[in-house]
Amino acid sequence: MQSTIDTGSSAATVRAATDLEAMRRRLITTFDAKGQSTRPDVEVLAVGLTRIRHVLVDVVERSHDLLSIRTPTSADGILANHAANVALHDRGVRMVSLFDYPTADDDARSLLGTLEGTPYHFCAGPLQMKIVDRRMVLLNGPATDGQLSVMAVTAPPAVSTAMRYWQSVIAGMVPASAVRPPAARLALSERQWQVAGLLADGAADTVIAKQLGVSVRTVRTEVATILEITRARTRFSAGVQLGRMGLLGVASS
Repeated sequence: MQSTIDTGSSAATVRAATDLEAMRRRLITTFDAKGQSTRPDVEVLAVGLTRIRHVLVDVVERSHDLLSIRTPTSADGILANHAANVALHDRGVRMVSLFDYPTADDDARSLLGTLEGTPYHFCAGPLQMKIVDRRMVLLNGPATDGQLSVMAVTAPPAVSTAMRYWQSVIAGMVPASAVRPPAARLALSERQWQVAGLLADGAADTVIAKQLGVSVRTVRTEVATILEITRARTRFSAGVQLGRMGLLGVASS
């Protein structure tokens, strides 16, 4: 059975994200041109994507608990971080990684559903952040020389605001492995689409074999593949699900 993800943020999430973004913007105003903040509980950790990746790994390696909400940009970007995530997970770091579903492209959605070693979830969370050990929040910092930066905030009000945002988002999270890729991305062959169409009609294996001019054994192999790809529980359910997507290639003539 396919799990569903609500692509629209809840009212609670919108409020919490708005509050956190307002706080982020206020904190950015405390930085001077050299990237130094007037507050002791706010600092820029890294500038530039390459440096940010290295520093984030270092911060997480020294943590015990990481709550993360990300807006995935591409499958390549996800793969670049996955190996490090698995290593941290294996070392005992408690990681809960959420990816904003509306901003993920089809390749990223499909990839996240297949990666193993650490659990990933989809959510409707428009604002990126990380909460480290429930005491520090990592947010996008001030632009420095035209490059992105990440700032660390340990101010209790910021941590509390971030936790409210987190709680609102996880209420609607769904395991990435439970969300089937869009039908257009399903890797079914032409014959498998034909088999799926006949499954939707309730046809038996012998009937499908005769109609397509193949052996019953071949039909059963194709049906098994269709069930695996669609994650449907029954052959009829697989046919109906694909039929509702309007993408069946039925060779009925």
